[in-house]
Amino acid sequence: MPQSAEEAREWDALMRIIPRWAALNDEIFDLHQALDRIDILNPERLLAELQQFRADHHSLSVNVANMILLGDLFEGGDDASACAYGRWLADFETANPEMLDIVEASVDPHERFHETLMDIQITMGYGSADDAIRQFTTGMQPASAAVFSQFDQLIEIAARAQNLRNRAENMTMEQSNAYLAEAFGLLDNLIGINQGIAQSEVSAAVTQSAALKTISMLSMITGVVLAMMLGFFITRSISNPIRQIVEGMSNGAHQVSSAAGQVASSSQSQAEGASQQAAALEETSSSLEEMSAQTRQTAENSEQVLNIQESSKKVNALISEISAASKEQAQGIEQVNTGVTEMDKVVQQNAADSEESASAAEELSSQAAEMERMVAELEGMVGSSGKAGAQQKRKPDMRSSGANQHYGHNAQESRQQPKALKKPASGKNNGQSGQQARSRNESVIPLDDDDFKDF
Repeated sequence: MPQSAEEAREWDALMRIIPRWAALNDEIFDLHQALDRIDILNPERLLAELQQFRADHHSLSVNVANMILLGDLFEGGDDASACAYGRWLADFETANPEMLDIVEASVDPHERFHETLMDIQITMGYGSADDAIRQFTTGMQPASAAVFSQFDQLIEIAARAQNLRNRAENMTMEQSNAYLAEAFGLLDNLIGINQGIAQSEVSAAVTQSAALKTISMLSMITGVVLAMMLGFFITRSISNPIRQIVEGMSNGAHQVSSAAGQVASSSQSQAEGASQQAAALEETSSSLEEMSAQTRQTAENSEQVLNIQESSKKVNALISEISAASKEQAQGIEQVNTGVTEMDKVVQQNAADSEESASAAEELSSQAAEMERMVAELEGMVGSSGKAGAQQKRKPDMRSSGANQHYGHNAQESRQQPKALKKPASGKNNGQSGQQARSRNESVIPLDDDDFKDF
């Protein structure tokens, strides 16, 4: 992140202070190392103790001189280990070789100093002042000078350590603290500047986050709308072919119903006479051929519907049932067509054959009505457009129903027609010939109620 002008100034000032502060700290560190090499933890205390040791031995020297010159006797001072310096020597330890040499060199003069003092006290006890003066000048004064010289050397080392310590303390407390305060002030300024920049960046980030959130919501809504539109178009692309196939099947079912009405009309025509029966059978044959073609078309449409694997399982099951029923119906119609071809050769068909044909037509009509009901259920599953198509195709159901009613009426007439036929003059022969014709017909076309159950 680039620095602002104010931040750059503060940073440059801090960079100028840090080298000087580091150099001062290095100097303080060197002073402490020198102080550590002297190995005096408390120079002030050691300096005070050495001054006291020197004063004590000087006082003993003055007392000895007064005792010799003035006769002022005193006791004590004759034991080197009992004095303050002697006790200090017993506990003294140091890693400074210079101090160690001075202390070791002071042990012998210090002992001679106290031994000579004891000898002078004994000599003065005998009243020999001259001998005491001689002992003082030849023994005590040289020992005292050596001890005081060593005291002075130790005092000088302690003073040097004190000087190092004072310099280190002054540099730490004054100059280093000044650099520290100035550096902390610059750091505080830099922190304040960075906090201000951070707050502005946070505000900008919050604003950007809100904008991104709004864009995300809009994108999500747009995605949902596009998904719904895509789903609608996909559904339309699947439903339209199914609806077209269902409409084709519905048309085929209506045509089958119409063909059933034609079969009923042809059956009625058979009851009116042998001459009209042949023409009616020919019309029935053509109608059955048309029915066969429509049934094949229905089967093909059903197979097309089965090819749509994305349709639901229920639709596949219904279409499979319709396809199987259509195939069975086609087989039945082919059998009827074969029978009609044979019936064209028989011109003496009796009223019983007409009634059986009427019964077969009724069964065929009921199957056509069942097919229309299954097609209506399939249309209901397709959707609202399929429902509209189903409503339009209920009108042919009414026509089919009318055809069935008309056919029922004709069927009753056909059942009554045999009673109106003229009996032949010779009933016996005629009956025999009728039985022969009937047996002959049944041998050619063995049609009974069980054969028409398949329809």
